Amino acid sequence: VLLRSWFSGDADVVVADGFVGNIALKVGEAVVEMVAAHLPPEARARLHYAETGGAPLVGVNGVAVIGHGRSPATAIANGIAYTARLAEGRVVATVAEAVGRMLK
Repeated sequence: VLLRSWFSGDADVVVADGFVGNIALKVGEAVVEMVAAHLPPEARARLHYAETGGAPLVGVNGVAVIGHGRSPATAIANGIAYTARLAEGRVVATVAEAVGRMLK
C-alpha cells in the first residue's frame, strides 16, 4: 500500500512493521495537531488523543489498546473505559468472524 493510501481513506487496514508504523503514526499526529490549531476549541478537543485514550491493537487474540507515551491520567482513564467498551461490544469476536468470512 502506498503511503498516500494511509491518510486518504483508500485503505481500511494498513499492516506495517513497528518502525514504519510508528513513523506513520507520528506523521499523522503532527498533521492533526497542525490542522487542529486552526479549528474552534470544541472541535479541537474532540481530536485530542486523550479523548479516546488509545487505539486498538488488532491481530492479538484479545482486547489491547495502545496509549500514547505522554498520556496524562485523563487519557489513561479514557483508555481503560475505551478498552472496556471494546470488550463489552465483542469487538474481537466481530473482527474474527469478519476475517473468517473473507477467508472463505
